[in-house]
Amino acid sequence: MKYLEVRSEEEIPSAAQQIYSRYDTLWKFTTNLDLTVSLYNKVRTTVLEVEFPLIESQLADIDSKLQQAESTLNWNSDGM
Repeated sequence: MKYLEVRSEEEIPSAAQQIYSRYDTLWKFTTNLDLTVSLYNKVRTTVLEVEFPLIESQLADIDSKLQQAESTLNWNSDGM
């Protein structure tokens, strides 16, 4: 977008302008999501066999919420 704005030879589509206007918000969301995924995967891969029963129900709750979010949320959901 910033290169298209500099060139300004052609009109920039409004859809592209709307997405670009939310760049900071989308960047924060993806950065937070990457961090959350990294931490979650670390717990999943490093938990000891004897520790797993202690956190199994919490991980099941997280997995359930993730499943729901995957099927219902998008960038245009309320609160985004």
